[in-house]
Amino acid sequence: MSLALGENLKRIRQERGLTQQNLAFAAEMDRTFVSLCERGATNPSLYSLGTLCWCLQITMADLFAGIAHTLPPSGMTNGKKRRANQASHEPRPPSAATLKRAETMRKKKLAQQEARPTTPTSTSRRKAQQS
Repeated sequence: MSLALGENLKRIRQERGLTQQNLAFAAEMDRTFVSLCERGATNPSLYSLGTLCWCLQITMADLFAGIAHTLPPSGMTNGKKRRANQASHEPRPPSAATLKRAETMRKKKLAQQEARPTTPTSTSRRKAQQS
């Protein structure tokens, strides 16, 4: 969590005359979690922030007031993903197993078509009967 957000949380808590212990009790959280949030040492979920806001009788906008800076995604370093299996918006190429399975299915289908005896269609039978 950013330091600015933690400072806002601490300032608002103190303005309400609450201790970390009181706020934590009202929010059904551990006091150390509130402390970590105020110091910017943790990344609380939006649900946790919403709970703290509700207990402080403020909106999320009030909590984020005055914070204008933004940061790039933490998982990106030099334009590369941090993990190889990290989610991406780019489609993945098919795996070797998928390609092999598709080729096997294609060959199987061709073999079935070649093994099928060619029977005249009902239209060609009618034409033969009429002549």
